[in-house]
Amino acid sequence: MNKRQYKKRVKTISDRLGFFNNRIKSGGRKNGKTSLQIAILKVALSKKYKPFKELQRRLNDYCISINHSNGKLIRSE
Repeated sequence: MNKRQYKKRVKTISDRLGFFNNRIKSGGRKNGKTSLQIAILKVALSKKYKPFKELQRRLNDYCISINHSNGKLIRSE
């Protein structure tokens, strides 16, 4: 991978992670958070655009907040 390809790949990953970081607020205990983080990381690191596009379409209007103390997922528009 040359320098130009590397910079393009890093920019794509940082943009995707920034998108999720702005929309998902997570706090509390760490139970149940790992599966969500792994799913987001797989989408962010995939070389294909389709998985990110589908998740972006679903999460575009939502701000997701996770309360791990009672295991409830709270969505607000």
